[in-house]
Amino acid sequence: PDSDRFFSYRRSRHCGEADYGRQLSAIAIPG
Repeated sequence: PDSDRFFSYRRSRHCGEADYGRQLSAIAIPG
């Protein structure tokens, strides 16, 4: 589980800004 979480963390950090921006957009659009 630890390694899995670490991998997930690394992946999200690696794609960082793109995913973050997309999430912000998705959150901002519905309103």
